[in-house]
Amino acid sequence: MTSSELIEMNAVQALAKMRRGELSAEIYIGALLEQYAIHVDACAFASVDTSGALQAARDVDIARAAGRDLPPLAGLPFVAKDNINTTALPTSGGTLALKNFRPRENAPVLQKLISAGAILFGKGNMHELSFGVTTQNTTFGSAQNPYDRERIVGGSSGGSAAAVAQRIVPVGLGTDTGGSVRIPASLCGVCGLRPTAHGDSRRYSAAGVIPLSSTRDTIGPLARSVADIALVDSIVTGSEMALAAPLRGARIGVPRRFFWNDVDDQVVEIINSACQRLMEHGVALVEIDDLDIAGSTERASTPIVLYEALREIQSYLDTWNPGMTVEDIEAKIGGNDVRELFALCRKITEESYQNIMSVDRVKMRNAYAECFEKYGVEALLFPTTPVPAATHRTQHLELLDSVFVNGVEANTFGTYTRNTNPGSTAGLPGISIPAGLTKEGLPVGIALDAPEFHDRRLISLALEVERVLGHIRGPEA
Repeated sequence: MTSSELIEMNAVQALAKMRRGELSAEIYIGALLEQYAIHVDACAFASVDTSGALQAARDVDIARAAGRDLPPLAGLPFVAKDNINTTALPTSGGTLALKNFRPRENAPVLQKLISAGAILFGKGNMHELSFGVTTQNTTFGSAQNPYDRERIVGGSSGGSAAAVAQRIVPVGLGTDTGGSVRIPASLCGVCGLRPTAHGDSRRYSAAGVIPLSSTRDTIGPLARSVADIALVDSIVTGSEMALAAPLRGARIGVPRRFFWNDVDDQVVEIINSACQRLMEHGVALVEIDDLDIAGSTERASTPIVLYEALREIQSYLDTWNPGMTVEDIEAKIGGNDVRELFALCRKITEESYQNIMSVDRVKMRNAYAECFEKYGVEALLFPTTPVPAATHRTQHLELLDSVFVNGVEANTFGTYTRNTNPGSTAGLPGISIPAGLTKEGLPVGIALDAPEFHDRRLISLALEVERVLGHIRGPEA
């Protein structure tokens, strides 16, 4: 196989070839390392374990040649966002103070992949401390979109999404608080899953991750196919892989109010075309105009994170002992936007926080539950982001604080998180799937949110939605 054929394979395909003895793990990772070398200046990675990945691949080949039983992901390289604990590489959270910090243990979710035979290729660049949606990073450089290097990758898991989209690795791990897996998945033309996360009730462990919000944080997988999402999800959860479910007769809600307001015209056209194709395959799209979450989302989403962030970052530092305090972290913050948010964290009172958690968040969760029950739908469909990837500011370092939606200037953070924020505040599972490309060749994502702990059903639906919509063209080499 040629290098171009090797890098285009998804995880399921590559693993099948390695199991049949048609592909060497060392040759496979070698091709991916060549792809990384070509695109190293695109800043998708904070660090890469070149020698470790190659040696691990050689060990897989030796074990396979000896006839040993190998775990299900043996030889599969992956990227992990740089806020997920790894012993082989530093875990910086994208911030200067932690640039050389190496935790004593892997995060449990990451360890499940390694125990299943996966090989850590590198750590994905990210928006500093997960506090943003552009992955413009002053320590590791601003990640560049594989479809257009002058554009952002989204965030905060932007490096992991870009590495998968650029065919450097087949799968990755990110974290999602308000859309940080699904936003870069949409902007980079890949798939991204946010698993159910409702406080202590969560599908993926949150341990060993530099946090923002225990209420809202979760690790989530990124891949170029939903089949690969299903594979990673099955390994992390120890469950059977989700299988494609027939679309004919499926009821999916389309909440026009809020989610479809102020959306780029090309995005609307692409998502409407996707809806038409789904209906042609038997999906019943149910128009919903009374999902009233705008006010409670505005009151609850950001304040929850601002209240919890400093306390939980300090708790992480106390647990993993890098020898510093949250004030030490703050003193070395590189991004002005992140520094401003840190200052706001101290302005949310305990009384306000408790009121948000007991009133506004409960109202949101009830509104979603009532919507799913009233309309008999098993998912809600909407554009993942209202606009495609925006262009960087000067030299990729100037803060991208505004974008344009159909010619009207709007706040960057609020625009990109607008559609992913509500479901994540409520703790619901959600997935973004590529739906098409704009006239400029930029990816557009279609999102599905489901009731909590309906993750397997969500993945099953997504498998068929992907089949109907087809795969989008990848970025130029």
